[in-house]
Amino acid sequence: MKTEWNWSVETEAQRIIHCAKQIQTGFYQSQGFLVMPGQYLKINRDIVVFPELKTESIPRFWSKVGQANINDLPVSKDKELIDGIVGCLKDFKLNEPKMEKLKALWNKGQDQIIRQIETVLGRGALIKKLIIFPSNFGTSVSFNVPESFPAEIKLFLRFDQDLYSLVEGIVSSLLQNQLVLNYDASWKERELLVDWLVRDSSIGRLLKKLQPVSKIPTTTEVIQKKQYSRLKKTSDEFLKKLKVPGEFKHNLAAKKFSVYLGGNKLGDLTWKERRILMLLIQSRGEVVEQSKIAEIIFRDEQHFSLYALAKFFQRLREKLEENGIPGNIIETVRRRRYLLK
Repeated sequence: MKTEWNWSVETEAQRIIHCAKQIQTGFYQSQGFLVMPGQYLKINRDIVVFPELKTESIPRFWSKVGQANINDLPVSKDKELIDGIVGCLKDFKLNEPKMEKLKALWNKGQDQIIRQIETVLGRGALIKKLIIFPSNFGTSVSFNVPESFPAEIKLFLRFDQDLYSLVEGIVSSLLQNQLVLNYDASWKERELLVDWLVRDSSIGRLLKKLQPVSKIPTTTEVIQKKQYSRLKKTSDEFLKKLKVPGEFKHNLAAKKFSVYLGGNKLGDLTWKERRILMLLIQSRGEVVEQSKIAEIIFRDEQHFSLYALAKFFQRLREKLEENGIPGNIIETVRRRRYLLK
């Protein structure tokens, strides 16, 4: 398997867009992550590093990052947005992160590690190529979400991370779709499983032979510590400085078998998507049972599929985001029930 390390100011711009999308949707804030400039790493290594960008100097910055697809890398093809961020980053005098020790360690152990991951997951030939984008920004690691295998696994890996974080990104990328589509796992449930696999399974035992000690906390440890962090006030002030839009207040409305946002008709929706959105709008703030959803999507019980149901809502959320509406306004409640916030 080939591993490629790829860094440029443009890949840093992509990393910033990825983080900005998570800020804009409120994901970091709702999960207890603190978004702060890099100098705060000296105080707390658990933060999400984000530059002190003058976001107002980039036309429609927050609107444009809302269109990003964080399941794939690059996350955005918007040249104006990318060029705007690259221009701002010139003032930061960025250097390529020095990760030579980690590169050497990975080169030494990658074949053993990949074989062990595939053994634990019960499937071989999962990865055809690994592309790592070292970064000065972001969380410890972020990953793409392949839909088929063998796949290219792509990771944003922050400069201060180690072998455990790298492997966490790989395992997360391989499992994400399966855990969401087949098991309806919440974000925290997925993180708990990945933390266990990387720290305590046979994968973790192999990593300990290569790197006996990791000083990097697990994601779930980070969440628990951050909830009451004394740095939260500083993070909140920083987000205001970035001019992050407030919580998204949608005014979706259903009228004459169509869906409107602020008086503008949403296009490119299928008949089923319109029907589901209309049902959710009519039940806004209330949980809609799976049975009501299934009546619209499937012809009969014989055609019902949890996988197809999950893929339907994945596509619907993507279409909402194409219209500038955060996809997470449709919340998945346990046992495949849905709620429009």
